[in-house]
Amino acid sequence: MTQILNMQKYNAYKDSGVEWLGEIPKHWETIIVKRLGKTKAGGTPSTNILKYWDGEIPWLPSGKLQNCEIVSADKFITESGLKYSATKLIKPNTVLIALTGATCANIGYLKFEACANQSVIAIEENKGVDSKFLYYALINERLQILLSQTGGTSRYK
Repeated sequence: MTQILNMQKYNAYKDSGVEWLGEIPKHWETIIVKRLGKTKAGGTPSTNILKYWDGEIPWLPSGKLQNCEIVSADKFITESGLKYSATKLIKPNTVLIALTGATCANIGYLKFEACANQSVIAIEENKGVDSKFLYYALINERLQILLSQTGGTSRYK
């Protein structure tokens, strides 16, 4: 705690333009999360079509997002399940956000290639964006994400 109290202040501050954020150091900029990379929504292959399930491709429900690194999957889909559904492959080291229900605003950091359901949004970062920093920043702002949700989904799509 002593280190925090001894931190040097910046020379100049400016209004962030974000009501709940207040002032930020003058040389900082604010940016909408979706501008940091490409967002991908997930999808669920039909559970009525057995050939879509029990394959080799990891598939994540939003419940796997527990504000931690995701290192394994419990469910798997087939190539047909991937091809004939709205789900998409998500690259490793990607930040995930749960959009609905009890897990809304939970954050995950995907450590392997996988797919996810429609209650998950992936942010595949642009070049120059540190995905691990984004992960920690979003965990830090989790309460604000919850407060910003509207209806059944979050505004942070």
